[in-house]
Amino acid sequence: MGDPEVVFKFRHPDMQKAAELDVRPHIPGVHRLKFKAETLPLKDRIGGMRVLYSHNVEFGMSQLKESDRAALSALVRLFPCLAPLKGSGGDMVELVNQTIVEEVLLDLGKLDFGKGVTARSNAALWRQRGDHMPLVGEYAFQAKFDRRDELHPKVQRRCEEFFIGLQNIAHDWVSVGTTKTFLLIGATSFGGGAVAYLRSSLVAKHGWLDDREFVELLSISQTLPGLNATNMAVLMGDRLRGTRGSIAAICGMCLPGALIMIAAGIVYRRHGDRPAGTAMLHGVAAAAVGLILATTVQLGRRSIRHAVDLVFVALTVVAVNLLHLSVPVALLGVGALAILWYRPQ
Repeated sequence: MGDPEVVFKFRHPDMQKAAELDVRPHIPGVHRLKFKAETLPLKDRIGGMRVLYSHNVEFGMSQLKESDRAALSALVRLFPCLAPLKGSGGDMVELVNQTIVEEVLLDLGKLDFGKGVTARSNAALWRQRGDHMPLVGEYAFQAKFDRRDELHPKVQRRCEEFFIGLQNIAHDWVSVGTTKTFLLIGATSFGGGAVAYLRSSLVAKHGWLDDREFVELLSISQTLPGLNATNMAVLMGDRLRGTRGSIAAICGMCLPGALIMIAAGIVYRRHGDRPAGTAMLHGVAAAAVGLILATTVQLGRRSIRHAVDLVFVALTVVAVNLLHLSVPVALLGVGALAILWYRPQ
């Protein structure tokens, strides 16, 4: 496999500030410096571009002592530009989301933009090491220059037009504004139909989960106290960004609904006795029932694989609706039977 590579990057939208930061490490042996202008899609819409300037340094992991690979104090000594970071001597650098990410890269060939300028293009898949769960895919192309004046204005314009045109052609494959997902779900979902919006966004749109994983998280959410949608938001936020992700997700999920309900409560208090208000509430209830039913059918096709699964569903319905048992009691009873049936032989 060779010597693993260590890459330290500093990105900034201002080219001068990115160039001024000294990223050189205090290590024995050689290292390589790179300066890149990285063009990215806009954060909120398709069809635009923004530029970040990246100042990088690369070297082999064998140039580091074993003790210097996880201690924050050691990294500050290796990279003097990290000195402003505050921390105790025992602070350690940890894996994001406690997982190792590996990149699978596929070279696609070269793009010719004229004037002697070619760019290598590739597709990359980031996935978790071990279970190979896909995290995100990326398409990129890169052109290299020794001097800035080697980039002809016409060539630069062609690159930009290709970049924007590619977004418009493959708009269904471009993910923008993913940090706003739970904010949008919380602001636009109706009642229990939030679960339908969650599946549409997390599974169909962003691909963060498949249906099997969604059902697993939904099952956990249903067995915990609280609303299913908010529990899902906490679990999904933790999966994506740890504790901060959970906090951001639950705020996005709850704040819009809370503000809308306050406004709706004020309006209902003044105009709730009008026929139009009553009809509107009946319409919202019907929409929520339809969303839940559609989601149940979609997930049921993938979750119910054997005839005995229908038996467990029927037992749950009978326990809750005919015997009037509480949902936790019904889940404990039927769940115990299901676990006993599917136990490893």
